[in-house]
Amino acid sequence: QLQWSSDPNAMKFVFVAGNEEFDQGPITAATAMKDAAAKDISVQLIFCGSKDETWERAAKLAQSDLMTIDQNQVAQHIPAPQDDEILALGQQLNSTYVAYGAEGGASMQRQQEADASSAKMSKKVAVERAQLKSKKSYDNRGWDVVDATVSKPKFLEETKDEYLPAEMRGKTLEEKKQIVAAKTAEREQLKLKIAKLETERATFIDSEKKKQNLGAEQSLETELMKSTKKIAEKKGYK
Repeated sequence: QLQWSSDPNAMKFVFVAGNEEFDQGPITAATAMKDAAAKDISVQLIFCGSKDETWERAAKLAQSDLMTIDQNQVAQHIPAPQDDEILALGQQLNSTYVAYGAEGGASMQRQQEADASSAKMSKKVAVERAQLKSKKSYDNRGWDVVDATVSKPKFLEETKDEYLPAEMRGKTLEEKKQIVAAKTAEREQLKLKIAKLETERATFIDSEKKKQNLGAEQSLETELMKSTKKIAEKKGYK
């Protein structure tokens, strides 16, 4: 089961994409949409094809627009001069994470594996993951001491040494705080650099698209962005 945020300002989504009839499985669309609405979860439907009545009915139940895409259409990738530096900074971010708890080490390993997986998919995907890691929404308080301390200021005082990483065990509270403060400052500097490069990259790509007369072709990526922005605007996000 997924643990959904109870924050009324949080954006909660379920994205459903497919190319077969929607009415499959033991749970009806009406039941699923009703349950989602009760939890303030937006259900966004993306049909890979031209038209399907079962998906149209489901979209009405979800009170959302049905998006359709060509499943073979790939989002355009324009290499930007900022790409390599963003990737390098994204890797440096990993060194600011301080794993704690029984699953901390495994979670840190998964973070690195996700980076490697993104790199194998394409440079574009890898760059976008590096940018994602610099966002406030990329929160790993469940296994990272830095994020845990941000969300819970008394984390160090309330956490036993046995749950902390080896390099922090046996140290005074002040020494632990200094370690966390140093990692926090380093991470924030890296995030600021990535944010600046991300803005420059977006400007460069927009300029190149105009030069090459490239339009906004429909793909899974573009449609996800459209639906997400629409819900965000309703929530007051800019």
